[in-house]
Amino acid sequence: MKLSVESLSFRYIGKKEAALTDINLEATGGELLFLVGGNGSGKTTLLSCIAGLMPDIIEGEISGQILLNGDKLGGSNKSPLLGFVLQEAEVYLFPRVEEEISFPLQNSGFSPAEIEKRVQEIADVFDIADLLGREMNTLSGGERQIVTIVTALIKDPPILLLDEPFEQLDPDAADNLLKLLQTIADKGKIIIIAVRSFDYVSSYGNRLIILRNGKIIASDSALATHKQSSLVPECLHSIALSASHRLKRENSTVTTGNRDVVCTRDLCYKYIQGGGIQDINLQLTPGETLAIMGPNGAGKTTLLKHFIGLLKAQKGMVIVMGQDAAKVPVPVLAQNIGILFQNPDDQIFNERIDKEIIWSLKTKRHCSWEKATAECQPIIENLGLKKIQKLHPHSVSRSYRQLIALATVLSSQPSLLILDEPCKSLDATHTSQLMSNLLSQSCGINPSIIMVTHDPYLTWAYSDRVALLVNGRLLAIGTPEEILCNQELTTQARLSKHPFVKFLQNRGQA
Repeated sequence: MKLSVESLSFRYIGKKEAALTDINLEATGGELLFLVGGNGSGKTTLLSCIAGLMPDIIEGEISGQILLNGDKLGGSNKSPLLGFVLQEAEVYLFPRVEEEISFPLQNSGFSPAEIEKRVQEIADVFDIADLLGREMNTLSGGERQIVTIVTALIKDPPILLLDEPFEQLDPDAADNLLKLLQTIADKGKIIIIAVRSFDYVSSYGNRLIILRNGKIIASDSALATHKQSSLVPECLHSIALSASHRLKRENSTVTTGNRDVVCTRDLCYKYIQGGGIQDINLQLTPGETLAIMGPNGAGKTTLLKHFIGLLKAQKGMVIVMGQDAAKVPVPVLAQNIGILFQNPDDQIFNERIDKEIIWSLKTKRHCSWEKATAECQPIIENLGLKKIQKLHPHSVSRSYRQLIALATVLSSQPSLLILDEPCKSLDATHTSQLMSNLLSQSCGINPSIIMVTHDPYLTWAYSDRVALLVNGRLLAIGTPEEILCNQELTTQARLSKHPFVKFLQNRGQA
């Protein structure tokens, strides 16, 4: 089997610059091919073109051709052989997991017996049999990501396209998925994975293609990752960068005060369908940055929801800035809290980027539209949004929408920042930009920060302490060094297979 892309160019309607320019590549059966590039490099657009979404579903001007075994794809000749995993794991069709996974088979006329057999087999392979009876809206982000991948694989397609499939997975789940994908590729399938970093490329890929500004700037063996990575510094979570930020955090002063900003006492919350948190005791001091890490479904987001009043403790207590969170109305509690949700689309609703930030300033600072308009410009410039400020938020990439959501959060100058996977859509450059703005905000008003993340780079660089949640319980809490350099703890928290964690632990043993 051979997939060929020849002289492919694409420009979105209403955009002056092309998203893709003169793309040429080939992929053959048995290959696991990585597309590596930063935000806006064209990875998603390229996968969407291969999948046949351009230009019929997503409008634009397209030229060149895509061939499968010499036959042109596109127009009326849409390939039924493709499985496509979108970056947006929040999109699903059916309420229950089993219904979501089985739908492609039902839609293709498989018998009920064959459907049941295939669903059970693939659930066993991905170790999600316990999720089949769950409602989709009760899953964690990582669990939904796995369900999305399983749904794309259920018909055993010979070509599989995956757009950032690891960003909501804990490191061990990402490593396990890559091993499964390598096994599938070895059976003669074509697998193309779009990523923003080189973390797993050399360990699992056969070949890598590097994109920048819609053009291929390098194509090489995956073993040449180190040689080619310098071409795209926006994709490098460099240890030197992490170390410099770490030094900055170590030299900063965490404010001490008469009371903790957040304090939980024997906090418990159980869902009817299972899962939740139990006996959580932790404190957040003024000016501190606390990272919360742990496996998918460990209860991290559930814990965050208690801090902002969206869930009320069934047992125990949550004190936020001196107030019992269970007894304070959510709008009152939220006045001094900035919240960045896992999905930025949950908090963006204006028709222009600048108006989104202006409206937030006007509402939270109780000022005039004119004053808010003037005050929004420094925020827009600091976050690199000036060139796109007049666009509709949903016409830009998810990474930019993440920065837009952050801008609305910072506009209120909150005393406490709650961040759920704040950098999951961002390359290294945008991650540094986002976190630098948060830290500069810290210098101005010194907020405390709680962030849920699977990213050990982020934790190492920017957190003062790390709390590990496993199976709804607090496993350990300590400095980044005490947690990430501890092999026993990282193994229990499913962090040990991340390349950066391996580096830290190997360095400690040297």
